[in-house]
Amino acid sequence: MKKLKKLSLLLLICSAGWLFAEEAAPPKELKLTGTFTWNGDRAGRRGDGKNGRCNVKAVLTPTDKPNSYTAVYTFMWDKSERHFDGTFVRNPQTGEVSGTAKTGGRTWEFKGKTVNGVMACQHFETSNGKRSNDGDVAFTEDKNS
Repeated sequence: MKKLKKLSLLLLICSAGWLFAEEAAPPKELKLTGTFTWNGDRAGRRGDGKNGRCNVKAVLTPTDKPNSYTAVYTFMWDKSERHFDGTFVRNPQTGEVSGTAKTGGRTWEFKGKTVNGVMACQHFETSNGKRSNDGDVAFTEDKNS
């Protein structure tokens, strides 16, 4: 009987430790890759992509809100690497995604939906209080990093 009690107590302690270890695990950083277009540069002269598309990467760090991240977007523009800080939100139930990217007095917003693993969005720029449709952006989760 003593052995059974000791075994039960040991199992209880191990189970509790496992539960707390799971809760304490740090949230997973996500990496995205994709492309975007800018309506002002359909020929693709300023970006690094072809057919007017520019390559973009995003590193997403979870916040304390579910499915919400801080984001760093990186891409080449006019032969120099650019970094924009922003946000990224996704709803796994509906597939909707949205986010922002900011630099100086300019803000870009994007909004779209995930279909077959591709987050396809329209992006808009707000500059000097004026909002304009700037093009499209598409992301996929980078499973290789």
